[in-house]
Amino acid sequence: MGQPSQPEFLIDCALPYWLKGEENQNFGDYLTEFFCARLFYGVGLAAKVTHLIGSVMDDDWLARQIDTDLSLTGSRTTKTVFWGCGLRSETSLSEKAQKQCTILSVRGPLTRSSLRLGISVPIGDPALLLPALHSPRQDAALVGRKALIPHFLDARADAELLALSGCDVVLRPGISRSFAAVEEFIDQVASAEFILAGALHGAIVAAAYGTPFAYWDSGQIDIPFKWRDFSESVGIPCEFHKTVDAGIRHYETEINGALKLPPLLPVLSVAPFPVRQDALVRVIAADIERFGIASLRHRGGTKIQSALAAETWAVPARLIGALFEQSRLEQMNNEHQSRIAQVNAELERSEAENADGKQRLVSLQAKLVDAQSAHGAAAEKLKQFEARNADAAEKLKQFEARNADKEQRLVLMQAKLADAQSAHDAAAEKLKQSESRLAEGAQTIASLRGNVSDALLACDAAVSKVTRLESKAAEAEQRVASMQAQLSAVLSQSAEAEQRIASLQAQLSAALSESAEAEQRIASLQAQLSAALSESDAANAGIAQYKARVAETEAQNPYLSQAQPIKKRSKLRSFKDAVKAIGYIALPYNKRRRNKRKKLMTGLRSY
Repeated sequence: MGQPSQPEFLIDCALPYWLKGEENQNFGDYLTEFFCARLFYGVGLAAKVTHLIGSVMDDDWLARQIDTDLSLTGSRTTKTVFWGCGLRSETSLSEKAQKQCTILSVRGPLTRSSLRLGISVPIGDPALLLPALHSPRQDAALVGRKALIPHFLDARADAELLALSGCDVVLRPGISRSFAAVEEFIDQVASAEFILAGALHGAIVAAAYGTPFAYWDSGQIDIPFKWRDFSESVGIPCEFHKTVDAGIRHYETEINGALKLPPLLPVLSVAPFPVRQDALVRVIAADIERFGIASLRHRGGTKIQSALAAETWAVPARLIGALFEQSRLEQMNNEHQSRIAQVNAELERSEAENADGKQRLVSLQAKLVDAQSAHGAAAEKLKQFEARNADAAEKLKQFEARNADKEQRLVLMQAKLADAQSAHDAAAEKLKQSESRLAEGAQTIASLRGNVSDALLACDAAVSKVTRLESKAAEAEQRVASMQAQLSAVLSQSAEAEQRIASLQAQLSAALSESAEAEQRIASLQAQLSAALSESDAANAGIAQYKARVAETEAQNPYLSQAQPIKKRSKLRSFKDAVKAIGYIALPYNKRRRNKRKKLMTGLRSY
């Protein structure tokens, strides 16, 4: 069946998907058109944009959609509905963008958990509904063959892909823009012996139709989150394999027996458009077969979902009751027809055996009377059954009334749940503020740690500088010790000079007692005294030079500023005082000079 040239109905909103309007379509994205024509009627939620399938729950997609939808709807998007879609990553849809969306159902539990939607939002990829829309035909070219489904954008040649994967045939998800191409792709997947899928919806179709499959590691995994999301929804591990043999082993050990499709009736009960009744009945039958009659008890969690479920279930509920009643009546009618057939067969045999005569005929008539009696009894039982059925219908009405009361109470509980959710959102907002303040505190601590690190580095530099200064101080102390040694030597020379002066003075005293030789000896002593005074001046100059060097060293090194001063030794008198003293001693020609000479001699003796 191809795509109709004119739409069978009008959906009053934009249905964007990748490559929309192009001749070459991607199978998974083009299912949007397939569902619109085969699954839904054309009246739905009041929304500008509705997404029916794919990994489109993303801030970037919504931002582009705000601009591109202007051409599709005539105005900028004010409301976006997601049904059966999934995130591209755990954080691809922000809370701000989520507030602008209505999320009816999602692809898998990871999307539901990341968006904190709660268990009332059903999970399941819409491609799992395909068996309710199309019964596959066997494709002889794929029977018994292992097929590789690469990604739509994988441009490598088929021969290269077959050599890499070990498969028998390449089945590409790029199809023409027609419903016949969609059905042909489904027929090929359902007919293959094994599917190695590098495109997610190739694996989903295989899972929906019971074809063994595994994920293919092509070297470039497209949106890893969506593979994990779907795997969680059907209870299988998310592992990729490079070859078909490894994929078959993984299927036999990890997937076969573990694969469990989610209930699909909850997904249909919150669809954005009314569901066609034939598809709904097939989904109901499939869910009852897999999960039992309890699968029919699901109702949507939000007001929007409840309204959609009520609209969707109005006709099927009556249809299901009629089907059960028709099945019971047909069973009873079949039993009656079987008995009548048996009687007719016996009658025919009796007529064929006319040789037995009237006795056998009477016997057969008696049996016919018995059969008619039995038929009358059956008719009576049928009337009784109809009466019981009427009672059951009355009880069903009472049950529906009680169920309506329960639904009213459920609405009240949902309102309370909404209030609790609001409180939870407020608490979450406070938690985010606390986390923000905590992050600021962490940044402050990190800054303080950086300052402490800088201070430690500065301290290390200061310690290094102190170490260098201490080394210089030690060198200065060594130099001071050397200079002190030199000073000691100079002082020793000065002491020797003083001893020589004392000796000369002693000799001068002896010379004074020898008046005859006094003049000559005085001249000699004056010469020697001059030499001694020259040596003393040289010693004093050395001491002054040493003091200057010590002062320079203390100025360079503050650690020596508190050093103990060197004790000064007594200086010799100046040359003039010494000459005067010698004159007083050698020439006491008057009383004043004699008194001076006496005091000097007394001082020299005491010295």
